[in-house]
Amino acid sequence: MMIEFTLVSLALGIVLVLLVVVWKSNRRLHLVKDLRSGEPQYYWESLEGKVLSPIYDNVVQAKYWWVKHEFSEYKGVERRQRLDDRRQDIDRRQSLDSKIDVFNDAGNQGRRHTDKDVAPDIERK
Repeated sequence: MMIEFTLVSLALGIVLVLLVVVWKSNRRLHLVKDLRSGEPQYYWESLEGKVLSPIYDNVVQAKYWWVKHEFSEYKGVERRQRLDDRRQDIDRRQSLDSKIDVFNDAGNQGRRHTDKDVAPDIERK
């Protein structure tokens, strides 16, 4: 009886953890790196496998599309004036570091999920 209770509790715990991880996940799209044409091509697809973005030559262009897509999906009032995060501008950070120490505690990764670096989730060969 105790073993059955432990197994059921463990299974429920795992399901709960998975639900929390999925719920907290901000990326509802997968970045795909496609190597089938010989050259790397990047595009975004839905969780169901539907291609949503144009094909890009590099990750930077693909990330820019994703950031614009996420901003267009937001229904609230947007307070940010720029699509990119100034903390990722290395020249600006280095010039400001000599004057004020405003960016060092956050590093180059911002607070929003679109400020984080992206890497391909799926690689197709």
